[in-house]
Amino acid sequence: MLDSTTASIAKAVAGYEPCSIEEAEVQYPATVNYNRQCFNPKDASTYPRTGSVYLDPHGVMRSYWIPSSVADLDLEGWYDVPTMGEMEEMCLDQAYTPAGDYVEHDHPDGWPAILGAI
Repeated sequence: MLDSTTASIAKAVAGYEPCSIEEAEVQYPATVNYNRQCFNPKDASTYPRTGSVYLDPHGVMRSYWIPSSVADLDLEGWYDVPTMGEMEEMCLDQAYTPAGDYVEHDHPDGWPAILGAI
């Protein structure tokens, strides 16, 4: 959830209403755009890219991330898509990467950019 100061600013500037407690706990509705069953190691066009999203057998959306920094390439992989509350905070304040590092909300390695929210 947003802190009261950020929520007040967002409401005053943009008329934004924060999501409810129930909404905040739901996974962000990312677009499912990847089918893991179509992966073929011999065909590079089937490899996931940053922002590829699939729905796992338990109904959890997961997104692929390839860090922009060569030093962090060992962190490449699938990560659970954040909740609506987490995305709300990241779009209006400081975001974080799938690895948990804090970045500016519009940084290409931040969740809002990965999922196309910013």
